[in-house]
Amino acid sequence: MLANESHTDVPEALLGSKKKKKGITKKPVCPNCGHHFTEVDNWCPNCGQANRTHKRPVRYFVREFFEELVSLDVRFFGTFRDLVIKPGLLTKNYNADLRVRYTSPLRFYVIASVLFFVTVSWMTNESIKKADSQLQNAYSENDSLLTDMNFNMGSGFELEPEDLQALAELEAPNIQDVDSLLTARGKESNWFTNRFTLGIIPLLNGEFSLQQYYSRLVRNFSYSLFFFMPVFALILKMLYIRRHQFYTEHLIFSIHLHTFAFLNIFFFLWIDYFQDVFPVTWMSSLIIPIYLLIATKVVYQQGWIRAVIKSTLAFWLYIFITTIGFVFVVVLSIF
Repeated sequence: MLANESHTDVPEALLGSKKKKKGITKKPVCPNCGHHFTEVDNWCPNCGQANRTHKRPVRYFVREFFEELVSLDVRFFGTFRDLVIKPGLLTKNYNADLRVRYTSPLRFYVIASVLFFVTVSWMTNESIKKADSQLQNAYSENDSLLTDMNFNMGSGFELEPEDLQALAELEAPNIQDVDSLLTARGKESNWFTNRFTLGIIPLLNGEFSLQQYYSRLVRNFSYSLFFFMPVFALILKMLYIRRHQFYTEHLIFSIHLHTFAFLNIFFFLWIDYFQDVFPVTWMSSLIIPIYLLIATKVVYQQGWIRAVIKSTLAFWLYIFITTIGFVFVVVLSIF
């Protein structure tokens, strides 16, 4: 029998009273790939499509929606509990293929990162607006606020006050205008210097918006973490190279660690917002390396001495790399 020959429903009597009560109607053949079902097949073993029709009363869709919602909540809170309260257990179970009980690592990471960045943006919004207003006032009081300075980027590239004044006077500048001006004034002109110079022109002519810059910085910072997470996983891979584990196992650990870091900072930001008693900043900073130490011991099943050595190496290597990366992000956000 071909897939398009018959979509006749199996009599509900064959499905049992329980399935009849739920309103599930099975088909003898998968409409998607043509596989012939047996009576007990709830899913197509060939393509994975559910063996049930969507042509049912609305009440069944409502019931399914709430069933999946409750299931998601159970997975979400179970994932949250094992991630926060039991360092390393979530990664250990997930890498042992105990996955159906948990929300996927990337989905949980996205939820945590959104909570973090929305909170940071909201809490700093007024401060950024105030600083932006002060900057604009300073521009209005002194047109040469920055054009009387020297920009020295090293490697022989320096912009003197005369160069900055000429840049500030450019109307609707583009990369070609900047290239021509730098060449005419005997300055080094290449891909980086041209784009850096074009990026600082709004700072010179008073068109720079601190709010826009901050929005770009937060956005670029969030994007950069999708690069830094694999970098941390690579550090773990090198530290545990003799274990012959897959890189993806270390990547899961990295995703879970970054997720915890976001939740930890999110939590302490709100504590700090409502009170000024406890030293919240250093407490938050201290918790992350301690969490990494315990999680490393649990995930890699090693003694405390090795766990301390390797987690410390991983932590400071990562801090060094991310510091360089974040400086690059700060500069890149100007462009």
